[in-house]
Parts: sequence; C-alpha cells; structure tokens
Amino acid sequence: MSEHLDAFAARLAALQTEGSLRLSVLGSEARRRLQPLLHTGVLQVKKSGRGQRLEVVDQETLARFIQSQYPEGVTAPRPTTRADAVHRLRSAKRGGNLSQYRGMFVRVLQPHALDTPGLDGNTLHDITTAAGAVAVVLGREPECACRGTVVTVENEDFFHQAEALIPEADLLIYTAGRMSARLIEWLSRQQGMEQVIHAGDYDPVGIQEYLRLKKAIAHRVQLFMPADLETLFAHHSDPAILRRESNQRAMSLVRANLDPAAQKVAALIDRYGAGLEQEVLLTH
Repeated sequence: MSEHLDAFAARLAALQTEGSLRLSVLGSEARRRLQPLLHTGVLQVKKSGRGQRLEVVDQETLARFIQSQYPEGVTAPRPTTRADAVHRLRSAKRGGNLSQYRGMFVRVLQPHALDTPGLDGNTLHDITTAAGAVAVVLGREPECACRGTVVTVENEDFFHQAEALIPEADLLIYTAGRMSARLIEWLSRQQGMEQVIHAGDYDPVGIQEYLRLKKAIAHRVQLFMPADLETLFAHHSDPAILRRESNQRAMSLVRANLDPAAQKVAALIDRYGAGLEQEVLLTH
C-alpha cells in the first residue's frame, strides 16, 4: 500500500474516511490550508470532550478540494522528480528538493583543486583566471571531484575576494545563502579534500550552515573567524538581523550545540544582541 504523499494528505484522508479529526493534530500550515473549507462551511469546528474536533459537513466538496490539491490521489507514490511533483501535488516545490541537477558557481584558485569530466584542474583554473569564476553541475555522471582546502562562501562580494583573507583556499564555492543538501552530500564524499572552511554571516542562520557541514564532514570542517571578530561585533553588528524569523528559529539550535566555534559566535550574538554580516571583513 502506498504511503500518503505528505502529512497534509494524511489529514485529508482521515477527514474523508472518518468524517472528523481532532483539531489538536493539525499544525499551523494545515490549518491555514483548510481555511477556505472552514469559511464556506464544508468543515466545522465542534467541541469534543475537553478539546475540539474538525467535522466534515460536505463530503462531496471535500472530495473536490482533495482532488484539486492531489490530482492523482493522496496515496499516490511519492514524487521522485520535480515533474512528478507537478503531476501529483500541482507544485514542483511541494515535492521538496527533487532536482536532479545542482549548479555550482566556483572559483578554482589552484590547478589541482577541481576536475570535471573532460576538463582538468589546469583548464578550470585558467578559466577562473580569465573569466573570474566558472560554473559546474552536480548530478552528472561521472561527477566532478575536488581536492585541497575548500571554502564555502555565503555572500557573493566576499566570494570574489575571499583569497585575500583566506590565502590557504584552493577552491571557493558560492552558496548564495543556505547550502543545498546535494552540495553538502557531494562534499562529504570528496576523498581528496583536506578541509572545508565555512565563511558566512555571523548570525544564527550562518552558524547553522556551518553546523550542517560539521555534522556531515566532522573534523574536516572549521568556521572562518578573524582574530578581531569581537571588535567587529562591537562596531558593526546589526540588531535588525536577529529580528528576521529565520534567525529567531535558528538561534535556539545554535545555543544548544556544543561546538566551540558555534558557542563563541553565539556568545557574541547574545552579548551584543545583534548579528554581523560577513561583508564587513572586506572593509577593514
């Protein structure tokens, strides 16, 4: 028997087969998506003991709603590609990270740092020197391989100048914010890679990205922290950064992690009540 496509599909299936559902089992996103049915009276909230239940008033309209959300049914096989997700969920994004390929924008600073099928590191180094950067694609077979010291960089300005502050870098990878799971998985399989240095913003999300790498690659990962990081926090950190919802969610996870580098940055964030963007490193 096929599993439900996702948690919301399972809730809809329960409403359809049982006619009701405890309201407490619905998360905020599921409640948001059910609002049209509540507004039109297809569903009603009723008291049930000490709690509340969601009861179906109009099964026919509920069935049409389910079909509009899941064209091939709530128990169709889970999508394995973005095309499948459009067919089964009406949305490529709702299927999760199903892309077969992932573009990677890099700067090859040393000839030995990256090889791709049909091109050796010397060629990619020459292209980087001539054009400033090069793009490769993860997901192709045979795949590319990297060696030496790899630096993952969150922001593009720093990506184009990082070797001035991290001279040991052999390969720079631009992550454009959060890293894809495909990139982290690819890095974890690189036998010739000596270490990864993560250079990102000094805020909860930036540290969370470092911890994602550390979990996958362990002792080969370090966080780039300049010696004057506290001085930079004192003069240039921004409290508005911590008001971003993504940083608020990430902060509790960062505080709970025992990694020494994460703890040091978390202490600075708490001390100054602010985060620090990595571009400040280019101005001092």
